[in-house]
Amino acid sequence: MRIWQVFLDESGDVTDARERFGVIGWVVEGYGNQHLQGQLDEAVDRIVRQCDRSSLPAHQAHLNQVGTHALVAWKRAEKELAVASNDRALVAAVNSWPSIRKVGWESMWRPRFEDAKAVGRWLRQHHPAAYGRADAKREEVNEKIPGVLRALAGSLGRPPFAVAGFDDGMQRGVAFDPKTRYRAAFELVLERVVMTLRGQGGVAWVHASTATFQRHKLAYPDLNAWAGDVRKRLDSWRGPQITLAKVLPNERKSGLKLADLIANRLRSVATQHSGDWRSFVAESDKRVVFPVEAPLPTVAHAGTAAGVLRGEARRDALASVRPAWAAEQAERWLPVIEEGRS
Repeated sequence: MRIWQVFLDESGDVTDARERFGVIGWVVEGYGNQHLQGQLDEAVDRIVRQCDRSSLPAHQAHLNQVGTHALVAWKRAEKELAVASNDRALVAAVNSWPSIRKVGWESMWRPRFEDAKAVGRWLRQHHPAAYGRADAKREEVNEKIPGVLRALAGSLGRPPFAVAGFDDGMQRGVAFDPKTRYRAAFELVLERVVMTLRGQGGVAWVHASTATFQRHKLAYPDLNAWAGDVRKRLDSWRGPQITLAKVLPNERKSGLKLADLIANRLRSVATQHSGDWRSFVAESDKRVVFPVEAPLPTVAHAGTAAGVLRGEARRDALASVRPAWAAEQAERWLPVIEEGRS
C-alpha cells in the first residue's frame, strides 16, 4: 500500500478579510518513520546553521523581520560570542534602542515577534545604515533557504511537491467568517491532494498545524469532519484515504517547520504575482523549490475557480477570475474533471 505524508500550515491572517489567506504545505511519498524524520530534522538544522545561530526555530515570519537579525547580532555580542567587524555598528545601534532591555525571547536566539518588528522600525528611522546591515543579513539568510530545500528534495528519493488552497476573503461574496474561510482553504488543499494522486489508492497522513485557532482565540475545528466531507465528494477519484494525524496545537516538528517556510514563501508569490500560471510556476520554482505541478497544478483557489471545478458555476465564469493564474490553474484541471463526469 502506498503512503504519503502531508504537512500543512497556514499563511496570512485568517481573521483579516483584506488579506489573502492560505492553507499551504507539502507532500512526500513514504512512511512517517524515523528515517524520514531524521532527513527533515537535518534540513531544519541546516537552515538554523545558515541563520548563524544555534537554536532559532525555522519560522519564516521571524526570518522576514529585519529586527530579528538585528537582535540576534546584539545578543551574540551580549554573550561575548564572535561578532563580525561589519556588525559592530549594528550592535551599537541596537544597544542604544531605549527598549532593548525589555526584549522578550521565545527561545535562546528567537526574539519575540513584536519586539523584532519594533526594533526594526526604530532602526529604520534613527539608524538607517544599521538597518541596512540587518536587512542585508535578512536577505542573505533567505537567499540560502532555497538551496536547503533543493538538497532536501533531492535526498527524499521520491520528489515532494507543494500544495495550497487560497481564499481571498472579501471576494467570496458571502458574510465573512474566519472559521468558514479556514475550512474553504483546508478542504481545497485536501481536494487537490486527492486529485493529484488520483487512482493510486493508499493513505495520505495529514499533519496539520492549527496554531492559528489558538492565536486568534477561535473555536477549535473538527478537521476530521471536514476531511470526511472531502472523502465523500472525491470518492470516485480513487485517491489516497485522507487520514488526520494527531498534531498538538503548539507542535512544531520538522515537517511542519518546513511547511511554515513553504507556506510563507508560496503565499508571498501568490500575493505579489498577478500574471499567468506559467510565470507563477517560474517564480515558485525560485522561491519555494518544491514544484507546484505534479503534473497538473497543485495550487487551488477558492470562490469562482473552485465552484467551476465542482460544477457549481459555468466554465465561462473563469473569465472574470483574478488573478490570472487562479483562473488558469482551474482551466488546466477541467479536461480531467469533465472526462470523469462523462
